[in-house]
Amino acid sequence: MLSRLYNAKISMILLSLQVVLFNSIPVMAAEEAISPVESLRGLWGLWNIIVIIMCIVRRKKEIGGWLLLYYIQLYSGAIISIFLLMVSIQNYLPMTWGGITGLYILFLLSTVPNIIITFIELYFAERLRKSRIFEHLHPFRIVLWFHFGIAISGLFIDLMFFKDNVPLAVISLIYPAIWLPYFYRSKRVDKVFRTHDWIFDNTEVIKT
Repeated sequence: MLSRLYNAKISMILLSLQVVLFNSIPVMAAEEAISPVESLRGLWGLWNIIVIIMCIVRRKKEIGGWLLLYYIQLYSGAIISIFLLMVSIQNYLPMTWGGITGLYILFLLSTVPNIIITFIELYFAERLRKSRIFEHLHPFRIVLWFHFGIAISGLFIDLMFFKDNVPLAVISLIYPAIWLPYFYRSKRVDKVFRTHDWIFDNTEVIKT
């Protein structure tokens, strides 16, 4: 009974984080990208279920549970960013803005850095996963801090000039805000990347 309650609790938390991920993709800022995003909603529900099952099934593994969720979110975010960038590429062309240079530059500042930092983060996160070297955790955390700062900057720009995009900017900020403390406080992260003595403990998984 206790095990079933535990699995139900972690499933709900994982599901909520997956919802956060989908709404935090920075390329979604332009209206033209909304249509293809809506077309993905149905598939995203199925993907959520698959991800939750994967994270729970692998919770005893080193890269499992919350840590696996982070990597899945990161990979998924990079793939969806590429897709949405392709379908909304016209929004990144100067002629689309009808000569309004100031707003065009602000739009680029509110979106492009988020795209770039996603792939920089992907590089450092993948290097950390493959090497399991604790020294690689420090630069990775720095990248997360940059991600957090870029998200705050994007939110300020949207608050001033693109108010319709503020909800997306707020949700974009949630992603680094969640994972920054995780990579500082998680026992799993410490055991996998520093002490290399990960042993599954059912009473501590919620914290890891």
